[in-house]
Amino acid sequence: MADWLPKTSQRLLWIDHFSDGFPSQNRHFLNILGQGFASDYLVENPAILLAPLSDDLLDQLAGTHEQNAEAEALIALCTLLSVSGWDAKLLTSGSTDYVEFWEGNVFFYSESNDALNRAAELFDFYDLNTPVT
Repeated sequence: MADWLPKTSQRLLWIDHFSDGFPSQNRHFLNILGQGFASDYLVENPAILLAPLSDDLLDQLAGTHEQNAEAEALIALCTLLSVSGWDAKLLTSGSTDYVEFWEGNVFFYSESNDALNRAAELFDFYDLNTPVT
């Protein structure tokens, strides 16, 4: 997901709905954001702003410490969204493309065939067998 959207822009992770059936996931989610958040923090603050990322996410030495920390947080948060079955959107400044999380599924939206082809390449690269339509 981080490779598909432009890396030079900020990302907004907007959580539409999170399930109360996974209270431990809620705590894990807040722990990734930082220490000392109230248990209802996501209710009052459903959007999380993430900074631009390194151009080469596969090389942990390529980016700054801040870029690598943002990438790790993004990966962890998106994993928890999928595992928990929460509903969210990952938006990028300056682009109409976005990633949607819905009940454990991940969808890529774009008006560009090139972007969707890149999404299909990423699915193949990571050996994800979900069909792209």
